[in-house]
Amino acid sequence: MVKIPDEVFNSINNEKNSKIMATVGTNGAPHAIQAGSIAAPSNEMMIVGANPDRVVSWPTEPTR
Repeated sequence: MVKIPDEVFNSINNEKNSKIMATVGTNGAPHAIQAGSIAAPSNEMMIVGANPDRVVSWPTEPTR
């Protein structure tokens, strides 16, 4: 698994920073949204759209 570098980890967890979630579709088209709820509880995991009742997370390395 890829680990998030310390500088990026600290930036993700800085509440003052704006956060953007971006993906690229299979056709190569990018899609990006401003996401206020992005955090990294460890340098091996990111959480997007954190909700006390439901958390969506994935490893930093894409699964195939």
